[in-house]
Amino acid sequence: MVTNQHGERPEIARVVRRLLLPSLLSVLVLTGCASYFSSGSPPQYYKIDYAVSPSDCRGGWKDIVRVWPFSASAPYDREEMIILDAEHALRFSSVYRWVAVPGVMVADRLLEDLGRTRLFAGATAPVNRLASSLELSGHIHRFAWEDGGSGSKRAVLDVEVSLWREEPKRDVLFRRHYRLESPPSASGSPEVMAEVMSRLVREMSESLQRDLCATRPGSLSRDDG
Repeated sequence: MVTNQHGERPEIARVVRRLLLPSLLSVLVLTGCASYFSSGSPPQYYKIDYAVSPSDCRGGWKDIVRVWPFSASAPYDREEMIILDAEHALRFSSVYRWVAVPGVMVADRLLEDLGRTRLFAGATAPVNRLASSLELSGHIHRFAWEDGGSGSKRAVLDVEVSLWREEPKRDVLFRRHYRLESPPSASGSPEVMAEVMSRLVREMSESLQRDLCATRPGSLSRDDG
């Protein structure tokens, strides 16, 4: 029996090399792809944060309002920060994330803002068992950082808000659509995106408070959507 210097039969060694080489190459390719698509960095979380600016509306609604989490169109129902490029292709960040989905963050901010105003007798979350006769929620159509090319980026917030009464029968008292865009920015950092998006949510909240004040019972107008 003929063997080489390692004590292997030549034909067996050739077969082993033929079988193992493709497998090793596949492992190397897959490893390379994994490192390419994953940064290996732990997630970094950002939130919508701003100083509350309560409405000075007097003689508002005499009811407690319950604020529900907003629904959202896909893909804005995810925690990952989203960039929409000039070709309308979506990019999701594997590292930079919101502390919650946008619909929850927006509802939390409105709950805090409305709770500090005189628009309602009070504001409560859905888990609170306090009696409420008004319900407020909405739907997010867009919550993203848009890259228009040429180094120009902007935040876009597109949301619809509704106020309704369930008893004695469902009655929509207010419905309004808000679309806000930030000025163009050269920076696309997650810190800038969180700061600019916080500014848009605050502007939406202030506009909502003014509109609710204008359509409160006893006012001259009412928005039935």
